[in-house]
Amino acid sequence: RTRSAVSAQELEDASALATVRSAELSAAEVALDIAELRFAEADFHFQQAFATSPIDGTVVDVSVTPGERRQIGGPFRGVTILDARVLSVRCTVTPTQLLTLQRTSGKSTDGLCATVDIGGKTYPAILKTIGLRADERTGNIPVLLEVQNSDEELRCGVPVSVTFTPTK
Repeated sequence: RTRSAVSAQELEDASALATVRSAELSAAEVALDIAELRFAEADFHFQQAFATSPIDGTVVDVSVTPGERRQIGGPFRGVTILDARVLSVRCTVTPTQLLTLQRTSGKSTDGLCATVDIGGKTYPAILKTIGLRADERTGNIPVLLEVQNSDEELRCGVPVSVTFTPTK
């Protein structure tokens, strides 16, 4: 066997190159950390750019000041609702209840499948959508009802009782 000899200069050059490459790797890791922080900051500002109305209705105006901060899930003022005469009610049904429900046309009052009661006053409701996924814990399926609120006595965010009946 032959051993090749490495000169001291070659060894020193290789060691210096390894030190340079190690420093370059450290600099790249720092640059990656900075880029990830900038992305997280941009994502935070992006998420803050959207406002969701806390109540049902057709939103026509949101009065906020550009750059205004709000706490997620906190109160949000400055929302103008165009038409509160048609409200949405969200609830869940069991799979058995779902079998008895059918969609109605949305224009006809025949065969309504639900009523909404608040304080002894009953409002007819139209089944608008049925959720695609059941709740993992309960197995219940979300549904969305539309309630005509022509007298505007129903207020947004008020708990109501929902009664489902089979369509005729």
